[in-house]
Amino acid sequence: MKIECCICGELIDEIRSNNARPVEEGRCCAKCNTDYVIPARFELLRKSEDEVGSAAQLAKVWGSPMTILHKDAQPVSLKGLQSEHHNCIDCGYNTFPGAPPRELAEFQLNRDGTSPITFTDECEVYMVREAVWKAAGMEPYGGCLCIGCLEKRIGRKLKRKDFRRDHSFNDPRLPCTDRLRDRRDGE
Repeated sequence: MKIECCICGELIDEIRSNNARPVEEGRCCAKCNTDYVIPARFELLRKSEDEVGSAAQLAKVWGSPMTILHKDAQPVSLKGLQSEHHNCIDCGYNTFPGAPPRELAEFQLNRDGTSPITFTDECEVYMVREAVWKAAGMEPYGGCLCIGCLEKRIGRKLKRKDFRRDHSFNDPRLPCTDRLRDRRDGE
């Protein structure tokens, strides 16, 4: 069944939709989930308990406390929302060793309502501007590229301006490799 994304208005399959809270009430598309909802949820996590309130208040906002996705009556499917795995499609480097591959994440979400992730100094998790990703010959959620392979594909070293500053994956407080930090947070 097709429904309208409550944020951008795009028609989407209901089964592939996402809980849009705390941005809007209703369901949203994968792009709005990535661009607006997940960053808003990370922002809620950053606020102190005095500002946000109890876990019960978070549960009211999100549907369950401290999870990015939640249990639905329909089994959760992350196809088209997350890459199949986090290995660089060119060299095989695991860009997100603290996160499960898509199928395991789906299993965990359907069983537990959450799929834990951990950022480490081995992570190369980032979001670049669409033009940079497209210049590398990549489609949205078409796989992962380590920083070195992305730079090989575009023929130059990444610069700070290539990274989406508004995306939570680019938060300078998140652990990452030195080369990602150098590009993302450098000049």
